[in-house]
Amino acid sequence: MYAAFAVGLTIALGKFLDWWFFTMLSRPIFLISILGILLGNPVEGVILGASMELIFLGTTSIGGVVPQDIVIGSVFASALALVYGQETSVAVALSVPLSLLGSIFWNFFKSLITLLAEKFEKLIEDKNIKAFKRLWIGQYIAFLMCYFFIGFFGFLLGADAINSLIQYIPKWITASLTVAAGMLPALGMALLMTTLWDKTLAPYFFIGFALITFFGGTLISVAFIGCALAAVIAFNDLSKNKQGKAEVANGIEVNMDEEDFFND
Repeated sequence: MYAAFAVGLTIALGKFLDWWFFTMLSRPIFLISILGILLGNPVEGVILGASMELIFLGTTSIGGVVPQDIVIGSVFASALALVYGQETSVAVALSVPLSLLGSIFWNFFKSLITLLAEKFEKLIEDKNIKAFKRLWIGQYIAFLMCYFFIGFFGFLLGADAINSLIQYIPKWITASLTVAAGMLPALGMALLMTTLWDKTLAPYFFIGFALITFFGGTLISVAFIGCALAAVIAFNDLSKNKQGKAEVANGIEVNMDEEDFFND
């Protein structure tokens, strides 16, 4: 019961952060860490969150299109691994189909909310601000509660069946899931690279690759070096911008002096 409550609460929290604040706090690396704390497995939660983040690293929502529901996919799959002690690879492999199922719920709920658009417009025309606020808050709370109940009842009612299914999964299927899970993080990185790749960024990519492959660096050391390089680039850009503004200002002063000379 408590595990189901934790799952529902984490999913509702993810949707709250995603809709209201539009921050990266709805990403798996944060949500699964919270779920791990709630379920009493903080270390496993951080590990699972990092694994899930690699899978969905290149998944973005453009406009109203949600290709995959990252919150539902990552939270449900991670909860199964944390509660039933499954391998990370199993959770990683299950997260993708669950995220696709979650996108159906997302589109359905957003379609229902869109039906209230005419009611909102009518309240604005009538200048009934109080009713407008009540309706907006009401539909928002209903939206979050729907996701809470999806997480709660979905995990509670399906817990026994899912546990039995996991116990009866043949080893060769588990091995296949492990292989597929190893490929999914690379796929997530590839999706991200397709949107960010630029010839000016290529040297930094190969520097990071060389530091780990040839010099035995760790992700933390490479991230530290990357932050230092980013700071150097940022300071150089700021310096160039200030210099450019100063040159423009000096050019304007020179032009004004010339005009004053000819005017005299």
